[in-house]
Amino acid sequence: MSRILGLVVSFALVIVAAACDSADEPALDITDGVLNGDFIIESPSDVEALQGVAEVTGDLEVDGDRDLTSLHLPLLTSVGGALKVHGSWLTSLDLPSLTSVGGQLLRSS
Repeated sequence: MSRILGLVVSFALVIVAAACDSADEPALDITDGVLNGDFIIESPSDVEALQGVAEVTGDLEVDGDRDLTSLHLPLLTSVGGALKVHGSWLTSLDLPSLTSVGGQLLRSS
């Protein structure tokens, strides 16, 4: 009986751990090329997630590590909030369609 109880408790802990891991990374709210809310780009996979996005309704912040050396978002036309670019690793910033930033445009290293 105690062995079965131990297995049940172990199984429950695995389920809770899996739920916590998936809760750490919220799903992006993207509808028809519009990302609703703020977004922080921290890695090349974040850049890839935004490739179909034309508008960010909130702030867009770039705060990457050594792996994020280039940012190319060809479809992005509008950022509703601030556009903040941090870090010295970014050597290429390419936003060819960007025509509007609703808030501040900040660059720091």
